Amino acid sequence: MDAKEGALENPVVDKICDKCGHGKMSYACRQTRSADEGQTVFYMCLKCNYNMVENA
Repeated sequence: MDAKEGALENPVVDKICDKCGHGKMSYACRQTRSADEGQTVFYMCLKCNYNMVENA
């Protein structure tokens, strides 16, 4: 499975890509830090496959 196929399995949100300016990104949430901290949200642009990370 390539990155584009993985993006299509995840939910899509209206978020502007920092690289190409496209307005749709898929996202996935993971708990990468300790349990008392927020989740990490991984975004992937549906146009250019650029990845962004946001600590929530």
